[in-house]
Amino acid sequence: MARRGAEGRCPTCQEKLTPKCGFIMAHHWAHPGKDCDPWHEHETDWHRYWKSLVPADCVEVTIEKNGKRHRADIVTRSGTVIELQHSSISVEDIEEREGFYGKMVWLFDVSNCRPEPQYQWSVITGEKCETITKELRLRIRPKDDHHTFRWCHPRKSIAYTKTPVYLDVGRDEIFRLKKMYSEKRCGGWGILKSKSVFEDWLRKQCAVK
Repeated sequence: MARRGAEGRCPTCQEKLTPKCGFIMAHHWAHPGKDCDPWHEHETDWHRYWKSLVPADCVEVTIEKNGKRHRADIVTRSGTVIELQHSSISVEDIEEREGFYGKMVWLFDVSNCRPEPQYQWSVITGEKCETITKELRLRIRPKDDHHTFRWCHPRKSIAYTKTPVYLDVGRDEIFRLKKMYSEKRCGGWGILKSKSVFEDWLRKQCAVK
């Protein structure tokens, strides 16, 4: 755990890490200069939030296969890799990571496509109603026992994943992606649940037995 005065080293290259322990962002380790792992993504508050939910020994775990070493964001007690992906990623990189990690789950941050709703008072009914804006690029609707979605300007590479995919769609909800069509009018279906359900699952998977 990063704390003031503590010493830490990168498990991949053994470079000395710098503890970042401010008052706003979650405490974390910073790699000096360019990160040694080409798969490393710039650490955001979103990454740090999810990593803060599990014990430190489940975070930034180095995995070595066929002479290659990469640091997985989170590894559960059963060995499943939870790959946290905030920025865009190519199909080639998706295939490479899935091939390397094998048993893994994706969690993509797409909350910027579905911002928090804005409300105003209707001059007709006098009731509070949601204001729909053009910023709402990801629209999710209930249908029978699942949810469908339409996605304007989507991350089409996600459609090429072969391992389980969860989307952090904002508004304290997680979308378990079942099928995504990457045609011009991108859409698909899945299961929408409270964010807390996924958080509880993640904690349970990483709990010390």
